[in-house]
Amino acid sequence: IKLYSLQEPPGFKMGDGKWLLKTNNGDIASTPNTLYKISDVNFDVIHINHKPVTEHFLRLYPNIPMISTIHSEVINLEEPVIADEIKKYIAIRPEIKEFLINKFNIPSDKISVIYNPIDSKKFTKTNQNIKNEKKRVLFVGTIDYLRKQTIEDLIRTTAINNEELWLVGKLNGIDLSSLPMGPHVKYFE
Repeated sequence: IKLYSLQEPPGFKMGDGKWLLKTNNGDIASTPNTLYKISDVNFDVIHINHKPVTEHFLRLYPNIPMISTIHSEVINLEEPVIADEIKKYIAIRPEIKEFLINKFNIPSDKISVIYNPIDSKKFTKTNQNIKNEKKRVLFVGTIDYLRKQTIEDLIRTTAINNEELWLVGKLNGIDLSSLPMGPHVKYFE
């Protein structure tokens, strides 16, 4: 799998003022921070998500069919882009499919529900009865403003239920001291 930066997607090159463009009027220096199309690409399909990325790719690749995955019905970043180039939408749960139909009038037959995958072998603990071990709740994901309320609710609920809570994820704009951390909460970056 080849990975590309959003700043320099396949078929494009970011100007830096140093490399030269060949034109009918001779070579000219590229303009810094300007994206230039340098070659055609021929993908069968592009799988996208997040509204700004989708809008950007629709401008860059207007003739390539796309599939858009929608992960949430709560934040604007996840709202679908409606475009003829998007041939199918993927909702990660049925509630999101209903949201796409009801709020954006996307036909039901253009939406498939495909749950986020999980490796059940990697993330399943065998049922071992270890004496005096508390039940652990694992929360994995970036610790940011979108998840702060959920984490606060988990901290309170696990304290009430005498459970451990393990938070695993990079801190992104949230200071742990702003959360009602207790001795039952462990944080792992």
